[in-house]
Amino acid sequence: MNIFKKIINKFTKNHHENDLTSVEGIKHAFSITRKRWDNQYHELRVSIAQLVEVYKLREIRFNEIKINTLNYKEIMDDSIKNYKNTKLDSFKIKYVKYFKKHKSLCEDQEKIEIEITNLGEKIEAYIEKLGEMQDRIHDLNQKEAEAIADISSTQQLIEINDKINNLKIDNIDKGMQLIEENMTKIISETKITQELSEDLINYNEKSFLNFSINAEAVENFENHVNNCE
Repeated sequence: MNIFKKIINKFTKNHHENDLTSVEGIKHAFSITRKRWDNQYHELRVSIAQLVEVYKLREIRFNEIKINTLNYKEIMDDSIKNYKNTKLDSFKIKYVKYFKKHKSLCEDQEKIEIEITNLGEKIEAYIEKLGEMQDRIHDLNQKEAEAIADISSTQQLIEINDKINNLKIDNIDKGMQLIEENMTKIISETKITQELSEDLINYNEKSFLNFSINAEAVENFENHVNNCE
């Protein structure tokens, strides 16, 4: 007898939860929506935190490159002065070497600066989206109370069903999907850019026999010497 009573109670409970014209059904629908929105809100907060970490790392890298470019520029200026005093080709070769390094780092610095700007804009947009999600979650309790209050009126049952259905198909899920795709793309591109930049720097340290850059460096060096004279 107890077994049949449990089965009947379970069937009755499931029936009420799926019935959007009952108080139980209304509460159940809002409960599902609230749980989904809470999860999405948490996921977005975690995503923003990850982007902030990437932003900080790129800022650190930008400042490192900035310091190195200043050091290389100082070495280049010293090479010109020493060559002017000694006329030794070793200072000319040294200038060419650091000219290439300096030029490469300046290019990297420009790219990272653009990345930092884009990341900052993304973070601001996602923080704004986070605020909107928080407001909607806060308003959900009020909407639930209104829906339950309205259920006593049979003339408003259709309006209640529409209200619940609109919550279920809310486009916030699509918004989260776009955010996750953009995050993955940003983090992936940042990682690839950093690896390419480091490979380029290592390559320049091992070899500076590229004809076009050497020619540019030599011409730049001679112009500095001639101007000094």
